[in-house]
Amino acid sequence: MLVLEAEDILTDAGAVAEQLAPLLKDRTDSPDEIFVVETLSDEWEVWPMKCDDHLWSTWICLPPGALVHIDELTDLTKEYE
Repeated sequence: MLVLEAEDILTDAGAVAEQLAPLLKDRTDSPDEIFVVETLSDEWEVWPMKCDDHLWSTWICLPPGALVHIDELTDLTKEYE
């Protein structure tokens, strides 16, 4: 899984999806799942980009721009501090 963080208003998930498709074409070593997460507020927007061989245009694991409140997340890095 690859998660790309967008922490500014200039990053557009649609533009990322358009640029990602040609980069992944014919690759066999890409992550199974790719997401763009916009972290501008306490409610993060999650944009699925890829799942297995399906790109954003053909597969959606979450509704585009699904909101996830930070209180619902588990800090996976806490044990490494």
